[in-house]
Amino acid sequence: MEKDLGSLLKKARVDKGLSQEEVANVLFVTRQTISRWEQNNTLPNIYVLETLSQLYGVGLEELIGYTKEKKLNVMAIIGSVFFNICLFSGIFITIVVLLAALWITIGAFIISPILYMISSMFGPQSFEWYQLVLTIFLCMISLKGIHFCKKVTIQLIVYFNKYIKFNKKIIYK
Repeated sequence: MEKDLGSLLKKARVDKGLSQEEVANVLFVTRQTISRWEQNNTLPNIYVLETLSQLYGVGLEELIGYTKEKKLNVMAIIGSVFFNICLFSGIFITIVVLLAALWITIGAFIISPILYMISSMFGPQSFEWYQLVLTIFLCMISLKGIHFCKKVTIQLIVYFNKYIKFNKKIIYK
């Protein structure tokens, strides 16, 4: 199989049925430039390679002969699993528990005026205006806190996804 860039460029051009002159006209270069690329005397830049891949109707990776087989790295798997179980799982569980507690607290503060009114009407607690004002104040603060809590949750999910992708890159070499 041909491996050098010049041979791959020539093969793609010939397979498409184009002459060096025709390719040169499309790229606004000389025919000699195309010849030098195909003889590996010079290299086209990445933008030209991208245009050539479109012109020849082949993917850029195919055009430059890029093939990379991913191999499973057993030691990386063992290290990753050990690290994730020992260290990361503790941190992850702590963060999830704290985040759940934050959401539960916000939810409780939001419904606190309703709970206060129900407990005052049907429960042993007597009604006090300052307590109602306090529960409404807590509800308003919590409604503002939802935005913050949502941003934190989304950011943690993004970091977790990046961490998973990072682990995949380590495992496959």
